[in-house]
Amino acid sequence: GLADGAMFITVMLLLNFHISTVIFAVSNATGFWMAFLQPGDDSFACPFTESFQVLGNVGVNSLITVAAGGVLCIMVTFLPYPRWALFDARDTAKDLIHSMPALWKTLAEFFVETEPNAFSADKIHRKMGQLAKTVTTLEGSIANSWYECFGSCRRHYLRRVLNALDKMIHENYDRIYSTCNAITGAEEWSALHSQMMDLLKPSLLAAIKEAEILLQVCLESSFDGQWTEVEVVAIQKMCASLRRAEGELTKA
Repeated sequence: GLADGAMFITVMLLLNFHISTVIFAVSNATGFWMAFLQPGDDSFACPFTESFQVLGNVGVNSLITVAAGGVLCIMVTFLPYPRWALFDARDTAKDLIHSMPALWKTLAEFFVETEPNAFSADKIHRKMGQLAKTVTTLEGSIANSWYECFGSCRRHYLRRVLNALDKMIHENYDRIYSTCNAITGAEEWSALHSQMMDLLKPSLLAAIKEAEILLQVCLESSFDGQWTEVEVVAIQKMCASLRRAEGELTKA
């Protein structure tokens, strides 16, 4: 009994289960473990012993209750239609690939104004808060989708793409936050500022648009779990177009 309990807890802590699953399993197992080790009649007996009965046994009844509850919880996610965490992550990613460029565009439009606009600055901070909440939702869906891959290479591939997108969005969020603080805290809206931003604005907005299109195509091409040769060629052309836009922005 001691060896079985210790082995079960060790295996649960070592395997890649969600922390809520580990807590549920270990907390329930320790209760049965103590009941098994404590002598006396508590309607809990080990299988293949004289006092073991299928009906009326505390361990068996608890197992049946947990199994029935688990099956009902799973069935709820399929009614009226299946709710897969991977699909939720995909839908959230669709929103993010438009929200992130839109936030960059709002920041660029704020920066090219002739003088600081408090309304535009508040709009940027509000969009950043919304983006942070959406990213948190994406993280949770990606983590839960690990249980839904079932060894499917295509599902794992889509999950890897979503993980890369999540990392990219975090990096861009940090850049936007730093840029926004630098602009609002140290930038001076002088005549030189207006002259310089008039030159940068077309190239800046063009680069943002190219980045949005590239993100959209990369994500939608990954929905079927693989990239075709046509999609690879199209993405390569878009990457080249984005590099040209970055070059034009640097020249400006």
